[in-house]
Amino acid sequence: FYNWINNQTLFKRSYPKRIINSFYFDDDNYSSANDNIIGIPNRKKYRLRWYNNDVSKLNFEVKIRKNHLNKKKIFNISENIIELIEDKNLLFKKINRLLIYENIILRNYITPKLRVTYNREYYVNNDGIRLTIDDELYFNDSKLIFKPYNYFNNYKIIELKFEATKKDIVSRLIKKLNFSPVRQSKYVLGLSKLGFISYI
Repeated sequence: FYNWINNQTLFKRSYPKRIINSFYFDDDNYSSANDNIIGIPNRKKYRLRWYNNDVSKLNFEVKIRKNHLNKKKIFNISENIIELIEDKNLLFKKINRLLIYENIILRNYITPKLRVTYNREYYVNNDGIRLTIDDELYFNDSKLIFKPYNYFNNYKIIELKFEATKKDIVSRLIKKLNFSPVRQSKYVLGLSKLGFISYI
């Protein structure tokens, strides 16, 4: 794959490699995870995210999928993450107020369910197509806050991110690869590995 990037494409590194940390939120029925497994075309995923060890810059993200297209809404939360995670009620109230203000209606009460940490590399080409490579995935029950991780997975997850109008360009671009695209969710993978849901 790296040979393909370096010798058969015009992808260049667009950002230094960094660590991504996320807390994924869901209700007690894991509705968001189950929507993903079933393949419901219109669904949402909720997560709190920060980069490297900088917990002073938190973003709450709503990842929205409509049919085969994804978009993301990002909201800054200027709070100390340890205080927020330790006080689930305070965390939910703050996030709920934020979402209501943005006219995003939650189906049910959501709380942190899973912590995920991994390394990410960033690339972009002349057509504005972005490529990321994630590896060294660590999963942990969010209730354990910053305790040692429960599970480690050394998969490499490669994503191509582009506007719908560039689908044909991407198809031609990846034609020389010997990989087949698959649907992948780090949230669902982590819940499955930790035994919270059943997923093959």
